[in-house]
Amino acid sequence: MRVGWQRSKLVDVTSKIGSGATPRGGKKSYKEVGIPLIRSLNVHDGYFKKKDLAFLDDDQAEKLSNVIVENGDVLLNITGASIARCCVAPTKCLPARVNQHVAIIRPKALLVDTQFLAYLLVSREHKDSLLNAGDKAGATRQALTKAQLQNYEIDFPSLPVQKRIVAILDKAFEGIAAAAANAEKNLANARELFESCLSNAFVCRGSRWSRTRLSELINITHGFAFKGSDFKVSQDDSKPIVLTPGNYTADGTLYFSSKNTKRFFGQATPGYLFKIGDLTVVMTDLSSKMKILGKPAFIARLNVLHNQRIGRVVFKSKNIAPRLVYYFLRTRMASEKIKETSTGTMVRHTAPKRILGLEINYPIKHEDQFDLVSFLDDFERQVQSLEDICQRKLAMLTELKQSLLQKAFSGVLTAGDADLKEESAA
Repeated sequence: MRVGWQRSKLVDVTSKIGSGATPRGGKKSYKEVGIPLIRSLNVHDGYFKKKDLAFLDDDQAEKLSNVIVENGDVLLNITGASIARCCVAPTKCLPARVNQHVAIIRPKALLVDTQFLAYLLVSREHKDSLLNAGDKAGATRQALTKAQLQNYEIDFPSLPVQKRIVAILDKAFEGIAAAAANAEKNLANARELFESCLSNAFVCRGSRWSRTRLSELINITHGFAFKGSDFKVSQDDSKPIVLTPGNYTADGTLYFSSKNTKRFFGQATPGYLFKIGDLTVVMTDLSSKMKILGKPAFIARLNVLHNQRIGRVVFKSKNIAPRLVYYFLRTRMASEKIKETSTGTMVRHTAPKRILGLEINYPIKHEDQFDLVSFLDDFERQVQSLEDICQRKLAMLTELKQSLLQKAFSGVLTAGDADLKEESAA
């Protein structure tokens, strides 16, 4: 611990630590306007996301009167995939309440500065420590208990030194935020550029083109309804992968990680193995936002099983190149049509007939199709290169932010500041 700093449990430097609840009826009970209900999706490291903020009426809010968010509160996600995300409660959303996935941490104003505590908790050392604690507390998912938070120890200097550190970090992070916003804008522009190019690629260009329904060119078949008990997340390469919607990305690729690769351990079902080069499409999206519903992807590996939530594209003839159909299904027009005709509430579904009803413009001659596919392949590679540059820049900015936090809380960042050293000594 640094000279002049002290170590305390959160319970000793806060006046409140606690989480709330979801009103009876869940999401259906939320209102269009009213008193804000802060959920984990609103809390991010270092900033509050107002999008999708839920609202309660007065009666619902009264039942959560023990978790009123006040000015100066720190918000910390305590369950699930977003556990340990942390920010300061925004004054514009007050008064507010929190649900059971978000904890209020209210520092005592004479001991710990609000922003100092928020910065401290998102620093890598404390982030890792909280994540590790969450792993130990959650039986089936990560979770932080009230007792864990109360007993969690932090090191901190005098209040004037805290405020000085916050001022330094605020100024540095302001520049980082501007650079990140610029990189995000460039990233969005690159994606929009490809979307526009993709849409324009399927505009009819005279007599050398044809317009027809997809049903004239392809068919789509469903997979097998494998029992849920027969497949699970596993890295056992000897077992076949069960392809699920969770393996798809919004940009038309498949990815397999240690968390989303599910393998089949049941009795083999013949006829449901994909071949390399098979074109597939997502028929069920487990998210109501439908980011991947109708998204296509090619199979690029062996030993992958076809389940019922995925469609396999079967070409009726060689009149159209498979990769051209793939690009067409990625167009904004095709995606919007599929979403418009989908069914379900929380889980959204499409069907072969809905996709096959889409009309496509395409070049009649194979050489013209090849030229169009080659152009789109080259264009996407260039856009991907731009995206990679933007992503690397964002990653560097994130790392820079963590580096500054580490230096701030180890004393390196302010070691040369004479006034600060005097304050710390005092």
